[in-house]
Parts: sequence; C-alpha cells; structure tokens
Amino acid sequence: MSSTSGLRPSAGFGAYSIGKAGVIMLTQALASELGKHDIRVNAIAPGPIQTKFSMAITENPETLKELEKHTVLGHIGQPEDIVGAAIFLASDASKHITGQTTVVDGGGFI
Repeated sequence: MSSTSGLRPSAGFGAYSIGKAGVIMLTQALASELGKHDIRVNAIAPGPIQTKFSMAITENPETLKELEKHTVLGHIGQPEDIVGAAIFLASDASKHITGQTTVVDGGGFI
C-alpha cells in the first residue's frame, strides 16, 4: 500500500512521502525480479481516505472542505473505496498487470 504522497510530495509529510515513494520503487523492483516466476506485484496509492490515521485532517471541517474541493468527485474516500482496486489486482482480471501503482483518489491527482 503506497499513497498519492509517494507520487507527489505533501508539504509537512516529507518522510511519509519518501517512504511511500519507496513502496512504489519496491513494487517495480519486485515485479521485475519475480515476473519470471509468474508472480505479479502491484501497489495501490490512495488519496485522502477517511480513517483513524487521517482524523486530524478529516475532523477539521475547513480542512476537509479544502480536500474535497481538490477532488473531481467532490469527496474524499472511504476505506471501502480501496476494496475494488484490491480485489481487481488480486484477481485474474489483472493477470497481465505487474509493477504498477493504481491511484484511487476520486480524481484528486488530475
């Protein structure tokens, strides 16, 4: 599990962004090494998701409104919004996908 912060750094979250960028590079490295064994390796990069981890941001109505303003769908994600991407990547529907990072952010990265 990575984050959109691993693709574009977030102010004040430098170490977090660096760590999540590392997950993306690890995904690509493992995919290139394990592909010959028919093992696929992919990552999911969520944008803001309303969880306990993000409560400091999402419980502030002004901050939440600002986040939602920068999302094409007009709202931040819920944990269950990640489930579809995870099921897809774990299924045979993605059998020719490896080394990729799937962004799940409601269009916030556009």
